[in-house]
Amino acid sequence: MPERAYSSRYLCDLTIPRVGVECAKCGMTRSYDRLKLMARLTSFDHQCLPHLIKRLAAAEGCQRHGAGQYGDPCGLQYDSQTRQQWSVGP
Repeated sequence: MPERAYSSRYLCDLTIPRVGVECAKCGMTRSYDRLKLMARLTSFDHQCLPHLIKRLAAAEGCQRHGAGQYGDPCGLQYDSQTRQQWSVGP
């Protein structure tokens, strides 16, 4: 496994088969196959969960994903099942 640049959890740390995301602002919900998602990412650093959520928002066409903290930022977050697994971790 490559060296980790961040102390946050990575996609490979999760053991659930699907990674769910949801946005309270726009109502979007998606579920991604974790292994397929890992295979598609071009860099191990892109698997860092806080970075990945931003990439997923952009890939889904979110108009707010680049708004930052001072605008009206994207509300995309991991769903409760994914967050629970993230906090328990390996």
